[in-house]
Amino acid sequence: MWETLLRNRRIGARMVVERVNALGPLRQGSDVERAVDVLWVFNDPALYDALVRRRGWTDDAFRAWLSERMRDALLVE
Repeated sequence: MWETLLRNRRIGARMVVERVNALGPLRQGSDVERAVDVLWVFNDPALYDALVRRRGWTDDAFRAWLSERMRDALLVE
């Protein structure tokens, strides 16, 4: 079951990256595979657990932080 969850999260990351890449170039130095890797890691539930449940961040603060990191990682400035 764990491997299925990991695989599905990666498939979702690939869908997002491919859509972003179709709309414009990815950040310089990033190819599709690397961008998928980065998004896959950012979507790890352990990040939410660490920052929200363990460190007390609000859901809104976590969403804002995560969306900024994803934009920074994927999009041209």
